[in-house]
Amino acid sequence: MLFSSIINKKLINIDLKSKTREDALRELILPLKDLGYDADIEKMFKMVMAREAVATTYTGKGVAIPHARIEGLKDFYVLIGRSAEGVNYVEETAEKANLIFMVLSEKTKNRIMLQALSSIAKLMKNDKVKKDILSVRTAAGMIEIIEKTDIKLKEALTNSDIMEPPSITLSPDMTIKEAVIVFFKHNVMCLPVVDSDNNLLGEIHESDIVGIGLPKYMNLLSNLSFLKDFEPFEEFFKKEDVIKVGNVFSKKSHAVAPDSSIVEAAFILAAKKTERVFVVDSGKLLGSITARDIIIKILQI
Repeated sequence: MLFSSIINKKLINIDLKSKTREDALRELILPLKDLGYDADIEKMFKMVMAREAVATTYTGKGVAIPHARIEGLKDFYVLIGRSAEGVNYVEETAEKANLIFMVLSEKTKNRIMLQALSSIAKLMKNDKVKKDILSVRTAAGMIEIIEKTDIKLKEALTNSDIMEPPSITLSPDMTIKEAVIVFFKHNVMCLPVVDSDNNLLGEIHESDIVGIGLPKYMNLLSNLSFLKDFEPFEEFFKKEDVIKVGNVFSKKSHAVAPDSSIVEAAFILAAKKTERVFVVDSGKLLGSITARDIIIKILQI
């Protein structure tokens, strides 16, 4: 089923008048009552705002995707609003949204909600399509643009739908000192190690680096209280410019395919108690998934 097929042109507002997030969301929802689709506008508005209170649905670059699962909702709705001047969507940063895609579903209709959110995210990754949507003159024309993208509602969400791209990677040739700087600068706990062709070699954790400064014999001791006056990281500072990431990282990383079910990634995260699962295609690193990604992008919708 094409994503465009679930969009009703009567629920597209190509000229939002509101300037604030609250007013714009009310303006978007109002046609549902005017057209006789659903009557409890205030309930829907409160649920959308409650979701916004948890975390903003502004995704950046002028796009917001507010959404809510509402008990007793009669149908599933995709409402689209466009503002030439922009809506003040995130007050603390003065971020403005020119396009607002609102998705409303019955509380138990998780699958179609996730399918729609995934389709919108994919749609907005295409800069040309986004530009065309911002300039089209009619609601019908907007639907035509979306239809031509051939974006379909997937029967099942896959790892590629929720993964985060690998913005930070480490090379096996980097020194541990260089790796420490990366960990500190980006405030992360685990990073992928890749070769020059972006093939995933493994992963390195903060604990792997900390372990460099500890004498090997400490693993054999059950009581370390006598080490109070011992400088445990003397060895680290001696070796930080010599030891390479390739000498320390673990080759036992967990990987899943981009087109496999997100259930596989969720199972690995839960069963293996690992920090993250890497998404790999033909050995190439495409992204990663953490438990937080699943909580934010799936459980908290």
